[in-house]
Amino acid sequence: MHWKQYCWMIMGLSALLSAISSTAHAEETGWYVGGDAGIGTVDIDEAFWVDSSVSNPSLDKSGPAYRLYAGYRLNRHLALEVGFLSFADTVLSGNSNGAGSIWNAGPIEGRTEIRGMTIQGLGLWPLDRLKLTLFVKGGVFMWDSLVLYSTTINDINRFNDDGGSLIGGAGAEAKVWGEWRIRGGVEVTAVGLANREIVTGAIAMLGVMHPL
Repeated sequence: MHWKQYCWMIMGLSALLSAISSTAHAEETGWYVGGDAGIGTVDIDEAFWVDSSVSNPSLDKSGPAYRLYAGYRLNRHLALEVGFLSFADTVLSGNSNGAGSIWNAGPIEGRTEIRGMTIQGLGLWPLDRLKLTLFVKGGVFMWDSLVLYSTTINDINRFNDDGGSLIGGAGAEAKVWGEWRIRGGVEVTAVGLANREIVTGAIAMLGVMHPL
């Protein structure tokens, strides 16, 4: 899915939320923005990269992840969010003797990158006495993935893929100062790589949010 389609979807969702807000109770509703950062893990294995020429492969499946998002709280128990999610990059390193079908002789590196938009609904469970809200969330992750090989025996070393997958998770948010809130949670999704493999990804993130 291309960025123009993302923009149209975001505009449509914004119009829907604006229409809903005109009939909702102001004290229980409102727009908010936030950002999270944390660690993501992609369930990719060495067999995705390695041929018979590779020795001493090392695969790092986890790395930094972050998300920027905007949402609208419909009432005490329901919210909708749109966000941009940058998943963890994975990196393979090793050495090749050049006798296989992929790699040149010498040090090698393989990398995956995953980015995209999320549209999710949240079910909220406020614990007012604790100034804490528990939530579950679920929706769609519209992703673009990139697979990079360096260095290969030919010029074909970059593979793009895109698609949409379900994404869901759970977490909690707490008021910490004025209207500022801290939010933490975990999520799981699936992503395609190079049009040939589907991998599972998980993220654990912590961040801040603020009503508008």
